[in-house]
Amino acid sequence: MIKMTLKTLLTTAYGEPSLLTSDDDFALGGVIVYPLLGRLQSGATVKKIEPIIMDVLVLLSTRHGETILREEFMARIWPSQSASDESLTRAVSILRKTFRALN
Repeated sequence: MIKMTLKTLLTTAYGEPSLLTSDDDFALGGVIVYPLLGRLQSGATVKKIEPIIMDVLVLLSTRHGETILREEFMARIWPSQSASDESLTRAVSILRKTFRALN
């Protein structure tokens, strides 16, 4: 069982209900997150991310400081897909690389 928190690290690509509405832009450190635009911004630097990757980030941010089990990610982000553990690993890897590039 793998656990993840925001510290370790909308409409979905598959038409599932989005986790946020357009009014729910938020900041993580010095990065502004625009979920419905699929955009992260730090100063003048802007990075685009895939909708499914944004959904992972949004779920992490809504549960700040809490442990989220891999099974919950699968149920919430990929409910009607046969996603593998690699899907979540890939999403977290992309988020880490993107935040490193922004900071």
